[in-house]
Amino acid sequence: MQAWHQPSEESFVDVRARGEVAVARSSEGTLWGLSIATGERRFELRNPTFLNATISKEGVFVLKRAEVKRGGKFALARLRAETGEQEWIVPVIAGAVKRLTVGGGRVFITAARNRELWILIYDAAHGGEVEALRMGKGRGMIGRGGARIWFRNAEMLREHQLVTRQEFETSIEGNGAMGERGPDLLTVRAESNLCAIRAGKIRWQVRLPSRDLTRLAAEEELLDFPDEEDVWDADLGRPVIQEERVFVADLNGFFHALRLEDGSLAWSFESRAYPSTQLPATPCVVGDSVFAALSDEVLYALSLEGELRSKFPLPGPFEGRLESSTQFALMPFDGVRAF
Repeated sequence: MQAWHQPSEESFVDVRARGEVAVARSSEGTLWGLSIATGERRFELRNPTFLNATISKEGVFVLKRAEVKRGGKFALARLRAETGEQEWIVPVIAGAVKRLTVGGGRVFITAARNRELWILIYDAAHGGEVEALRMGKGRGMIGRGGARIWFRNAEMLREHQLVTRQEFETSIEGNGAMGERGPDLLTVRAESNLCAIRAGKIRWQVRLPSRDLTRLAAEEELLDFPDEEDVWDADLGRPVIQEERVFVADLNGFFHALRLEDGSLAWSFESRAYPSTQLPATPCVVGDSVFAALSDEVLYALSLEGELRSKFPLPGPFEGRLESSTQFALMPFDGVRAF
């Protein structure tokens, strides 16, 4: 099942793919450019100021702490995907920076200014600042292709359409993980609820099932008392939308596929070991397979109809994000792995 493994003793935390190249970043500040086909390193940069990185057709974009702080505490740079050579660098004015996203010829930085969320937008071609949007107190997500910004707090969710300048606001409690594709947003609410929103309206809301893990807990001698029950609510991870399906993992070892149209459950896959992670990993779809690293420390490859195709035991719990490419599912684990 594993196609290749580029090992490292450093902790790699993220990998992003575009075309034939993937860029991977470690928490220690190492940045790799990798061939997706073979795993061969195209470049390796070591810089402890690197904070985030992503890749698009324009190149590799890196967000880092500024070495010279006269223009700001942070900087945005574009590198050549083939060699890692720097093409330009511009200052970023913010108190803190979080996420880096590229889409529609724009670079989006999720930043904090005066304890509020701002979205800073730069031109991907030459690095000029295009716009700075003040969102408020909460958190945000950039839609695929850079057409939308989603902002939410504990009481509401707001959609900003960057092309038409329309806004839609939905009253909704909770502040869980979000996933999106086009006009559809999936968000996790309290009590294991998954909610679908489009143009400010809630399309559907479902509560995913809890799981009785008492038998597995007893087999592994994890119960304190013989008659103790061990029932886990379906604490959900980040949902992923692929065409007409929604895929989401939970902490109790389930992996669910729902129909995007109405939220009905298409199928569920159940792992057979007692859960070990604290945060469900984000799955990915490659071709006609969906890959899910579940809480039993196993990576599963399933058909889009829920049939098990293969599985790969992992050397420990994985709580990150799987990245899809044209060929493989990529995982930042003990370096970078391709499946």
